[in-house]
Amino acid sequence: MTEPTASAGSRPGRSGLIVLLVLALGVALRVRVQFGGRALWIDEAMLALNVVPRGFAGLLRPLDWDQGAPLAWLMLSKLLTMLFGTGERALRAPAFLAALVTLPLVLRVARRELGERAAIVALAIYALMPAVIYQSSEFKPYTFDALFALVIVALHLDAVRPGADELPSRGRLALLAVVGAVSVWFSIPAAFVLAGCGTSVMLGDLLARRTRALRARVLVAAVWVASFAAQFVFLRVLLANPNLESYWQSKAAFLPFPPTTGEDLRVTLEIFFSVFRDPLRSPYTDALDVGTRAGMLLFAASAVGAVALWRRDRRMAGIFVLPFAVAALASASGLYPLQGRLLLFGAPLLALLAGCGIGALRESGERTARGAGVVLLGGLLLWPLAGAADVLQYGPVREEVDDCLAHLAEHAQPGDRLWIYYGARPAYEYYARTVGRFDDSAFVVAFGAPRSPRFEDQELSLRCLVGHGRAWILFSHVHEAEYGDERVAILALLDTLGTRLETFEAPGASLVLYDL
Repeated sequence: MTEPTASAGSRPGRSGLIVLLVLALGVALRVRVQFGGRALWIDEAMLALNVVPRGFAGLLRPLDWDQGAPLAWLMLSKLLTMLFGTGERALRAPAFLAALVTLPLVLRVARRELGERAAIVALAIYALMPAVIYQSSEFKPYTFDALFALVIVALHLDAVRPGADELPSRGRLALLAVVGAVSVWFSIPAAFVLAGCGTSVMLGDLLARRTRALRARVLVAAVWVASFAAQFVFLRVLLANPNLESYWQSKAAFLPFPPTTGEDLRVTLEIFFSVFRDPLRSPYTDALDVGTRAGMLLFAASAVGAVALWRRDRRMAGIFVLPFAVAALASASGLYPLQGRLLLFGAPLLALLAGCGIGALRESGERTARGAGVVLLGGLLLWPLAGAADVLQYGPVREEVDDCLAHLAEHAQPGDRLWIYYGARPAYEYYARTVGRFDDSAFVVAFGAPRSPRFEDQELSLRCLVGHGRAWILFSHVHEAEYGDERVAILALLDTLGTRLETFEAPGASLVLYDL
């Protein structure tokens, strides 16, 4: 692999225009999802029900609704709600701002380390990754995971760049210590990135017998460990939550170790391929399993990039790869689930590796290698481009409970009752009882039974509506139970108990009116 240069075989003016177009598209997609008017879905609503009503001191206590997030990120989110209100945009502002900062940072790191052509490829892959675009407007900390991972990697790459000082300056060491100490309070997987990057650089110092540099880096790592130990007092609540653990176990999000069977290997690959899966995927992409296929291409290109970096500088390769190894070890130990959004801390690293890999293939003298580079690049960009066009045209939607509540407010009559399916309850609690966007004071409100394998639990609460006239049934985030689709089963029962008068459908939510 050739050393990266500013031009790297492409015309500066042409490459600059391409970079501007890719950046503009990446920003436009993130602006579209942030300002597209999407309602909070169940996961966001449950976290909002902790942040909005509590004060700063209240966020030090274990979170309700089986939620968890880094403490500093929770505090920042609370501060922004106090300054800008408790609406969806204010709640999602931290994720949006972090996503905007990460885009040019990917370009900067790629240009310095990989060269112009590879940098354009890496930027395009990251700018168009569907899960990354979606998380840029999600009330969750995952864009902070990506941002801090990239910053940590960039700071460590300074230590292995050709011509770097054998002993870093005190200023660089202090910056690395502070960034690392702060990052673990905003991002849980930042600890994996610190451990992986630090190990790679310190191993290099140890093998080269750079004793002074090694001692300095050990002191920096001690600062990280002390900061993480203080944060761990807060994190241990997450680790001790059996509901969260059982949820992720049901999602097969913990790596089987060692993978001794074909099923173990399938689960392992599925976990890592899930990084490219689109949370807003369509039935078409679901049927073709496009997300998994694109994830396979992403990891194939990243593997080629890792090999190319290994040949150039083993410490650099370790900086990119070892964070994944540490995260895999934590997952195999049952400490951290790895799947989809929880793997997004590695998205910018994978994009950089994939850009490096595709660049190495295209620069190869072998026709087969160049052809493989074209296939990988096409596979990684064509489907996301189609998805990007869809996002720009229609915007994102997921579980629009607020549309159902708006319809209810307009069409309800005095004396109506409201029965709320348990999957819709968090969003309902947020919109009606926390931020007051829907006035439920005129309704007799009843909540369905929590999730249960027994339909009798739901049936009991539904039969209490009989004999009281009109009743609205609110659905969202419907689960598949042992007896089938819960919405279908509930409506089938109600059809035997009364007369269905009206059905209002919204994306991911619905409202059905009965005369009981």
